[in-house]
Amino acid sequence: MEVTIEITDYCPNECDYCSTYASCRGYLRVSQKEVNEFLSKIFFKNEITRINISGGEPLSHPDFYEIFCLCKSYTKNVWVYTNAITQIIYNTDIVKEIKVEANVCLTPGREVYIPENADKVHLLQLVKQGRAKD
Repeated sequence: MEVTIEITDYCPNECDYCSTYASCRGYLRVSQKEVNEFLSKIFFKNEITRINISGGEPLSHPDFYEIFCLCKSYTKNVWVYTNAITQIIYNTDIVKEIKVEANVCLTPGREVYIPENADKVHLLQLVKQGRAKD
């Protein structure tokens, strides 16, 4: 079973294509204890094959690294959905097994940035969702 956990609704980027409506006004955070309780209930009934850590901006969560390690104890296949390019570079230096797969969206009027340390890059078409619908 694949599981996605949104650990915060805070994100400073306010990307047009964001489907979660996360913002810099976000304040909700899921605790490490809550993540563990959730995963243990699922793990009891199902094999967890992949965990996606998402948000908002998950790297802004003060307990991100602890939550990441907790998720790795359930499966080695853990993905982090993030748009924090500078934090990605920092975290790949800290956690060596992180692979960076960048989804780059072509948004009119915005510069496209591709991280130097990306293992894969996907070019996405802007889909009118989230803020882009307005």
